[in-house]
Amino acid sequence: TNIGSTLDVTGATTLKNNLEVSEGTQLKKTLTVEGINYFNNATAATGKNTGAVQVKGGISVNGASYFDSTVTFNGGLTMNDSLTVKKNVNINGTLTVDGATTLKNTLEVQKKTTLKDALEVIGAAVLKSTLGVDGATTLNNTLGVTGKTTLSDELDVAKGALFQSDINVQGIGKFNKNEPADNTGNTGSV
Repeated sequence: TNIGSTLDVTGATTLKNNLEVSEGTQLKKTLTVEGINYFNNATAATGKNTGAVQVKGGISVNGASYFDSTVTFNGGLTMNDSLTVKKNVNINGTLTVDGATTLKNTLEVQKKTTLKDALEVIGAAVLKSTLGVDGATTLNNTLGVTGKTTLSDELDVAKGALFQSDINVQGIGKFNKNEPADNTGNTGSV
């Protein structure tokens, strides 16, 4: 049957075979599809008005979604649950984290790092280059140095100091304590 004009149907319509439409189709109300939808146009999306499927409103998806190519978000992305990424993540801007962050592997930083609060290291820390400290440094336990140590200013020792080898003083050595020595060799200022 060929219809050369408008077909107006006021009641429900049942088609028991395929429906092929050669021109554009406009539906002014809800479209409910119980089977799988196939969109055979392969036009890639390069902006908000491009791509094989263009939606002007929001999209609500109740099940899992799979994307086989790049996904671009021009606005913010809010995730109310966990994010699992199996490969590398590249972030070109700032990463802000409000909660605690747990890294189960190595952290590599290629540029300067600024910490605005305390740095607590539970295990050993290995520094392969210079450590520069602008403020005071407090060590609550032993400081072991295996190589040469250079002090560019005074060394103030509040308690006893034990030297297990010779002391080489190239300048003047001043000992301000005046304590007499006896014949045992265990007393005296020096």
